[in-house]
This record gives sequence, C-alpha cells and structure tokens, in this order.
Amino acid sequence: TATAGPYLFWVMVPLVSSTVDTVIYASYGDATVTTDQQDAAGTWDTYFKAVWHFEDGSTLSLADATSNANNGTNNGCTAITGKIGGGLNKTDPVNPTSNYVSIADPNVGDPSTIEFWLDYETNFEVYFLRHGPDTDSYIYCDGSGAGNTIYYNPGSGGAAVIAHGGFTSGTFYHLVLVRNGTTVTFYKNGAVQGS
Repeated sequence: TATAGPYLFWVMVPLVSSTVDTVIYASYGDATVTTDQQDAAGTWDTYFKAVWHFEDGSTLSLADATSNANNGTNNGCTAITGKIGGGLNKTDPVNPTSNYVSIADPNVGDPSTIEFWLDYETNFEVYFLRHGPDTDSYIYCDGSGAGNTIYYNPGSGGAAVIAHGGFTSGTFYHLVLVRNGTTVTFYKNGAVQGS
C-alpha cells in the first residue's frame, strides 16, 4: 500500500563503481509531492531494446518499459510471483510451444546481452526468444528427464552452447547471455557457465 509494506524501485544510475561505494538517495513521505514523479521510459536509454517487468504477480503485463514499445502478446501464459515483482507462468510446462509470448523482433544487434530470472522446475521445457525464418535461433531450457540444461542455438547451422546442468527445482537463477560476434557466453548468478 501507499503507507505500509515493501516497496520496489527501479532507478537509473549513470555509473556504479566496483571499487567505491555509490550513494543513492531516496526521498519519501513528502505530502507536498502530489504528482507522479516517475519517468519509466526515460530510465532505459537507447541501448535497452526491451525491458519487461511482468507487473505484480497477480496481473500479467507484457508492456515494454522502454520507449521502443516492444510489447508482448500473450498466448496462454499467466501471472505468477517472480523473483522481483511479477513473473510469467507457462501453464503447459511439457509442450515448449503451447504457451508463449510473442513480440516483434526488437533487433537487438551484435554485440548484445539478454538477461532474465528463471525459477527452474523439473519436467518442463521452454524456449526463449525463438525467432528467424525457421525459428532456429533460440534459448532453450530443458528440465525434462535427465535434461536439466540450458542451451543457446544461434541458428543458421551454428552449434548449440550448453549453459550448465546444475539447476535445482524451485530455485531462482539469474541467467545472462552475452553475444559478441561468434562468441556467446552464458552466466549463471554471475559466474561463467559455458561459451
């Protein structure tokens, strides 16, 4: 609520040092401020092609927070509590193409970075960012059988890169894929997992 409970803030900071503390000030409780002061679109500069927050866990919003308006179209997914705010729930965990969110190609370019939180579950399969004329470029999470792995296939006959096989069901993981030319690197919770 406006008077009690946890708060979630997204802030844009010009630079955060890895060696010196960065001070961020927050002002709250000022009754004279009566208009919304946020600038969601201005928080994400032109390097961000799309950012999705998925709302609050009870309402599923697929609105892009950047000014690029790469909004998603829901095809059977539901809202769920995420690691930070809301999440996206694939209601059919076995069929990787039965529930999905479609977006126009945001043209991320090269080099590029894709990052997301994943609540890993066993017995599920899901594709992320599947695109191309033959949908042959994708991130694929396989939690079925003896799978427990995450792959990236760059398409066009490229080889799949295995991210890692060490995932625990019911645990959130911060996953990042960095692509620079022909080099693709996966990170799990900040540590390199595969390249």
